[in-house]
Amino acid sequence: MNKPYELLYLIPTQISDEDLKKITDKVDQLIESHDGTIIKSELWGKKKLAYPIKRVKQAHYWLVEFDAPSSTNEKVTQGMKLITEIIRFIFVHRVDYKVEKKSDQSNSKTEKQPAKNIPAVVEPAASPSVTTPKKDKVSLEDLDRKLDEILDEE
Repeated sequence: MNKPYELLYLIPTQISDEDLKKITDKVDQLIESHDGTIIKSELWGKKKLAYPIKRVKQAHYWLVEFDAPSSTNEKVTQGMKLITEIIRFIFVHRVDYKVEKKSDQSNSKTEKQPAKNIPAVVEPAASPSVTTPKKDKVSLEDLDRKLDEILDEE
């Protein structure tokens, strides 16, 4: 039985467009040679890496979605390691989540009823009176003027 997989790999931007096409064809052939069926193969674009990998700072991100038997996992992983132009790759089992809409009947049963014997308003306990001085609001013009004075001093 075939399972859905995703393969994301990075190719350095120094690679020419012709060589990029050859590399992607090589990956597609690798998947198809191990009984995989490619659903989607797309270029995500050229992006800056979070950190240099093998002295490469930018790379082309390429995503391939495919269905294949579970035995394909190891074979494709080994084949990807042999393609020297690919600097990194990740091979994962794709899981499609389904969101089910609940019917009105199930919602009525699960609605929470208000708790009984709980006061609606709880008054805070008496605390010692602490008075804080109220500050007058400063206008934006005064604030801008003070800021300009401080910046002019430096």
